[in-house]
Amino acid sequence: MVNVYDSKLKAEALIKDEKFTDAIKIYNELINSFPVYKDFYINTAKCYESLNDFENANKYYNLSITVTKVYYFDIKLILNSITYFYNKSEFEKALQEAEFAIKNMYYYVSLEFNVYYLNCLEKLNKKDEIIEKLTPFYKINPALTQFQDLYKKYKNDIEEFLIN
Repeated sequence: MVNVYDSKLKAEALIKDEKFTDAIKIYNELINSFPVYKDFYINTAKCYESLNDFENANKYYNLSITVTKVYYFDIKLILNSITYFYNKSEFEKALQEAEFAIKNMYYYVSLEFNVYYLNCLEKLNKKDEIIEKLTPFYKINPALTQFQDLYKKYKNDIEEFLIN
């Protein structure tokens, strides 16, 4: 799998050095790995623009618009589905929807899906899975307000999990 951060930095450095063709290759790898992230399309378009290839620049600008429209519609649709099942106390179905979203959505929106995912696990009394899924968030930021209730409830278990 492509390391987003490193690849993005490498592409930006190539752009600074005016190596637009090489930057395009990296952005295409990123697009293949993360097809819903519009900035990769926009940056690819800018590279084509710098090469005076306005046809491809226009193509990638249009792709960024399409991806944005489809992707954000999908997010809202999936979130509505999760909320629907959760509110009907169909936690297994909500859990499946949230798990799908977490695996298939870009990381910056997955936090909201993880909240539902963990709440479903809580409702289903799946303590071990809660600890396993919650611990990485705790390591990154123990002050995340979305998880405060779970952090408080499972703090000792999380700390024990971190030690082992």
